[in-house]
Amino acid sequence: MIDSQKNEHYFDVLFTYVRLLVDIPKIDQDICREYFKPILVKKDTLLETAGTVHGYHNFIVKGFMRVFHHNQNDVEITTNINDAPCFFTSYNH
Repeated sequence: MIDSQKNEHYFDVLFTYVRLLVDIPKIDQDICREYFKPILVKKDTLLETAGTVHGYHNFIVKGFMRVFHHNQNDVEITTNINDAPCFFTSYNH
C-alpha cells in the first residue's frame, strides 16, 4: 500500500507535468485523485503482454519504461524508452 504522503507526491509530479501543457483546474485534479491509482513496480516488471489489449496509460514519476517486442527470429527489439516524468503506453504501430 502506498502511504498518502507518497501518493500525494506522485500526483504533484503528474500535475506539474500536465501544467507544462495545459492548465489543470482543482476539480480535474480531484477527479484524477479519485480514478488514477499509483502503483509501484520493480525493475524488469512486465506491465503488458503481447497479444493483449492494454488497459492502462502509464505516467512515469520516477525511473524508466521500455517498449519492446520480439521479431520473427525471436530477437528482442526495443522500440521506445522513456524516462520520468512522462506519459507512456504500449501500442503497436
